[in-house]
Amino acid sequence: MHNMQMMTERYDGNKDGKLSQEEIDTNRTSWHGEFDGDKNATLSLQEFQGLWLKARNEEMVREFQRFDRDGNGQVTLDEYKQPLSGMVARMDRNGDGVLTPDDRMKHRGRHRDMMDGPDDGAPAPQGEPPAQQQ
Repeated sequence: MHNMQMMTERYDGNKDGKLSQEEIDTNRTSWHGEFDGDKNATLSLQEFQGLWLKARNEEMVREFQRFDRDGNGQVTLDEYKQPLSGMVARMDRNGDGVLTPDDRMKHRGRHRDMMDGPDDGAPAPQGEPPAQQQ
């Protein structure tokens, strides 16, 4: 569901809450053209980097807003730590104070992304994996 909302935000050109293949193709064509600096109808790695960063910037802003619970435009240490606070206590099935693969197996895959994700402390996405944006 979250992925569909993100896709709709990006691709719904007429903002009617629905996605057509034409809207997706129009967006992709527009972005490709925007970053094809030498206008040779292909993207080099350097050109693609700009496209990728633009797409990820939108995700970054949403993630920042998730951390900034009070909406003041600042992320405090407490706000940054909150999404993962208590994770070990919730998921530690054998009570040894640490998370191991055994704890994950006993938890039947829930919160798997939290254990396998990056070690930067960012909250892992819930549900389906994020949609690939190009």
